[in-house]
Amino acid sequence: MKREILDYIEDIISAMDKAVDFVKNMSYEEFTRDDKTVYAVVRAIEIIGEEAKRSGFVIIGGHQGFNYEEMKLATLAIRNGAHFFVTNRDPVFPTPEGLVPATGAILASIEYATQEKKQP
Repeated sequence: MKREILDYIEDIISAMDKAVDFVKNMSYEEFTRDDKTVYAVVRAIEIIGEEAKRSGFVIIGGHQGFNYEEMKLATLAIRNGAHFFVTNRDPVFPTPEGLVPATGAILASIEYATQEKKQP
């Protein structure tokens, strides 16, 4: 059976809801010490990415593994008509090491490459 665009959106929303539920009422410190929750949230984010790739969507959200290949694929997809969404514009994210680049930094590279501005 061929999947419709709404099927992909429902899967993305479901994975987003699960990620939020996994961390509800947890502090950042509790989250980083709970390997099972970290794994579950990372998996939910991976599912969002997988569904977005299949759907003709580019969804920009922060993750530590962002690389040139992802920037290139997002840029090409947007330039070829993919729907473009962003979760937030946070410039940095607090970690035990200090403030590190977050979604806003990733978004800036995509916006610059596509010359298209997005609001969360």
